[in-house]
Amino acid sequence: MGFYLISKTPNIVSSIRVLPPVQTAGQAAGQAAARPGIAANLPQLEVRVKRMFPLLQPKVITTSLENVTLKTRFSLPSEYVPELRRLEKQMEEEARKKALWKFDTEHLLTMPFRRIGRAFMNLFKGVRAAWTDVGYGIIKVDGKQYKVDVTKGYAHDGFRTLERIVNIGWK
Repeated sequence: MGFYLISKTPNIVSSIRVLPPVQTAGQAAGQAAARPGIAANLPQLEVRVKRMFPLLQPKVITTSLENVTLKTRFSLPSEYVPELRRLEKQMEEEARKKALWKFDTEHLLTMPFRRIGRAFMNLFKGVRAAWTDVGYGIIKVDGKQYKVDVTKGYAHDGFRTLERIVNIGWK
């Protein structure tokens, strides 16, 4: 059981960046004569993957866009997540955090115990997510599969930008 949980922790993507196309000096000179202002190469994708142990540096993979595919779409269509409902949920979350902070500052003696309780709850939520792979999308980079946390963090336009530039689905 412990091995199963430990085996679920590697290959989690921490960031995905789009890099400009790489040009050599010969390509740049030849291209300036042929088509000025147009890059012949496609942009590169940089994927940072967390290691199993936090002290190790993350693995950085730089590859072209053809070598990257998503197993399924990470974003939901707008009819499933209306903008008004999303904004309402965000405002409720901010109000809850503000009320929690106010309660913590008014009850300083018991605050450490509440924070420890919240940390344990987050730990158990993380273990549940590790067991069931809830909240992770699969991305294949250079033939190897990695997991992307689609519930937390920031994604430009809710992963729609990434879905436009890479292939979706593989067999």
